[in-house]
Amino acid sequence: MKRIIERILKFLTVSYIKKNNPEIIAITGSVGKTTTRKAITYVLGKRYSVRSFEEHSYNTEIGVPLSVFGKKIPNYRMLWILVIFGCVWELFFGKKYDILILEMGADKPGDISYFLNFIRPKVSVVTRVTAAHMDGFKSIDNILAEKSKIVKILKKEDMAILNGDDSLILPLAKEIQSNVITYGLSQDNDIYAKNIKYSDKGLNCIISIMGREYNFSPKILGEHSLYSLLAAVCVGVKFKIEDKEIISYLLDFRPVKGRMNLISGVRDTLIIDDSYNANPVSMIKALETLSNVAKKRRVAVLGTMNELGSYSESGHKEVGQKIKEFVDILVTVGDGGKIIAEEAIKSGFPEENVYIRGVSDDAGNVLKGIIDKSDTVLFKGSQNKVMLERAIFKIMKYPKTANSVLVRQTRRWIEK
Repeated sequence: MKRIIERILKFLTVSYIKKNNPEIIAITGSVGKTTTRKAITYVLGKRYSVRSFEEHSYNTEIGVPLSVFGKKIPNYRMLWILVIFGCVWELFFGKKYDILILEMGADKPGDISYFLNFIRPKVSVVTRVTAAHMDGFKSIDNILAEKSKIVKILKKEDMAILNGDDSLILPLAKEIQSNVITYGLSQDNDIYAKNIKYSDKGLNCIISIMGREYNFSPKILGEHSLYSLLAAVCVGVKFKIEDKEIISYLLDFRPVKGRMNLISGVRDTLIIDDSYNANPVSMIKALETLSNVAKKRRVAVLGTMNELGSYSESGHKEVGQKIKEFVDILVTVGDGGKIIAEEAIKSGFPEENVYIRGVSDDAGNVLKGIIDKSDTVLFKGSQNKVMLERAIFKIMKYPKTANSVLVRQTRRWIEK
């Protein structure tokens, strides 16, 4: 049934693009795709009619076409007929959009090629290449080879937007025929941020746009969120939006659920909810943010990082070795979390400040007994079999708001 649905959605997507001829922006990378997509939407949506499916990070063979039509995956198989009917209605009677902004995920070779077979972007963004989905790719070189296809397909008049701080991505600038804009924190980039200062309200920095400098104080946490905003600035420049307009739009930007969101906790604690997903690079960046933002004790709740393949043990150990530098109290969830905890102790972190648990609910119960006034609590882990939002729920000051602030609150996830 899945194959049939894929073929139907592919046909409808091809028909939609042919009929409406929207400008397509495609985003790929191991981390940061969804936040980058939302930030780009935030900028372009002020000027253009933009279709970017805000509710979900739909970046699979079924998810990407559904994003084109703004439809959700149904909770029950029998409802697929209604979803497909909705896509057909959108094709013939729906609103015409100037721009489509799509995430293209890849967890094995051939995934990006599949999308590019029927979706041709004019702007492609590559966020970062790290050891994610190693079960399917086996090596970082294979990940890079697949994700780079999104820029190698571009024509001379098109635009590639590359994270110039990523040593794997930057060489692509010399391998492709399209125009290129690079972004990052290095001042070698076309667009970069410097003099970054952190607080629990956001950050402040100087942003340089093609040599023009501006003060920038977005309400986001962490460098990895800043990268997403810098990518959005690049897209704004490509679409000839004035610098000051782009900056003003992004001042009110808020991340999507589970990506560096601030939530009020019990006992006047501050929750940093980065629970959507994780890999070693993003987890270490999240720990750095915790350390930069926290006013008192730094509590980290870290779960297993899935889909790392042969890199799984070393990836978890890599995180464990960083704990002493950024954390005061460590709570872990799952087998991978246990590896983090054990490596942290080996690296000199106090064993009495470590709590190893198997599931998120138990981690939440631990937190209820140990957190204190003004603690800052970071949650970071993968999805399946981890789901740290369940632990977050147990220490939320306003648990009735869970449906609107936490990830994975649909019946499909709650029943897992």
